[in-house]
Amino acid sequence: THVLNPVRPGQALWYLTTYMRPADSEDASFLQESNQRDQSGDVVGPSTFSRILLDLHATTLASPFFDVDATELQVAFHVYPIAVSPGQFLILFAPFGYSLLDRTFKPGDGFPL
Repeated sequence: THVLNPVRPGQALWYLTTYMRPADSEDASFLQESNQRDQSGDVVGPSTFSRILLDLHATTLASPFFDVDATELQVAFHVYPIAVSPGQFLILFAPFGYSLLDRTFKPGDGFPL
């Protein structure tokens, strides 16, 4: 799946590909052209008002492994070209098989709760 969001506010265009996953497949190795079943290009997605740019220099993972107790992830990003409106949501998910500890989110500068 490829998602191309516009540089300026506008419509996102999605490119979707479906694959047949063999019953004995345990990883993503089935994602090859021979297992392709369907493709749709330039599917108009939701409107994009702002973009989130991850700040790679300020984003850190305390331990390179998620299975270490109390691993802290610090994410820094910028939103442009316009600020996020009040009432909008940013939803974060833990990687598959892991969970975020309840009540451990700490907002940084400019991130109200």
